[in-house]
Amino acid sequence: MMNLTVTASLTFAVAEAAGAWFYHKTESPKWRGLLSAFGLGFAATMVLFDVLPDATEHYSVGYLLAVCAAVATFAIWKRTNRESGEQVGASVNAVAVGGMALHNFAEGAILASLTGPLSALFMVGAILHKLPEGMATYTLLGGRKCARNLAIAIGSAILIPIGVLVRIPESIAQPVMAVMAGVILAAVATTVAGKKAEDAALSFAHKVAPYLAGALIGGVSCLLA
Repeated sequence: MMNLTVTASLTFAVAEAAGAWFYHKTESPKWRGLLSAFGLGFAATMVLFDVLPDATEHYSVGYLLAVCAAVATFAIWKRTNRESGEQVGASVNAVAVGGMALHNFAEGAILASLTGPLSALFMVGAILHKLPEGMATYTLLGGRKCARNLAIAIGSAILIPIGVLVRIPESIAQPVMAVMAGVILAAVATTVAGKKAEDAALSFAHKVAPYLAGALIGGVSCLLA
């Protein structure tokens, strides 16, 4: 069973890395913008229907931690001036990427705890879930095409199989994940706010559609997986 679990975790890691690689290889600024919006919509849904439920299962204080983290993160971003705001925004996104990585680690632990064979529907849902997650991680890194961002996104994906083999106590993982959930939501909101100028030339439908598509895929994949 452990061999099947490790194989599944490697499959999920490859799927997430493939999503990051696809974003990295996309040359068109228009398509990169659409993929960024898709990834952000997916990330928001993933936090609400995947990360937060895991962080608050039998731990209701997690909701309060997530809200406080989101409000504090957004307030810090909002109150900084333009010069330091760019630095703070990058720091917020870096913490959010750390949250995505921790989520991957926790997913590995969840895989290790499953008993019985994994169904084909579960595998399809999980792969569908991990592909956009790689794009979301790359987007939160700033979306700029560079080997460093690709390496970080792939490194985050590799934490899935590592999480199968190495465990961290739930009493530590849950509060940290709850805080990270709030930070990721705030990072998504601030990144979307930063894309307003970039999306100014697009019609309303073209602005909203990729976010909604990412949110829809995120919701469906969370239900399947």
